[in-house]
Amino acid sequence: MSTETQGDFREFNRFVTEQLAGRETELSLEESVAAFRAYQSELSRCRDELQPAIDELDAAGGIALDMDVIIARGKQQLAEEGISE
Repeated sequence: MSTETQGDFREFNRFVTEQLAGRETELSLEESVAAFRAYQSELSRCRDELQPAIDELDAAGGIALDMDVIIARGKQQLAEEGISE
């Protein structure tokens, strides 16, 4: 089995486990594969749409978000408005 095929199988297995498990109606294998291919297509489209923004950040020296700073700023703004946790 080629590496690409193994990767596809792992991704398909993850997709079935995370996205299709627990559905009220069971899908056939063919329907599951079709849903996986649609998911892959949508994921690829999203990546293509995001790539220019990623390239721009890379070129401009973008920095990673510091969630602790963002949360602290939000808490400070809430406190200034008289809203407590």
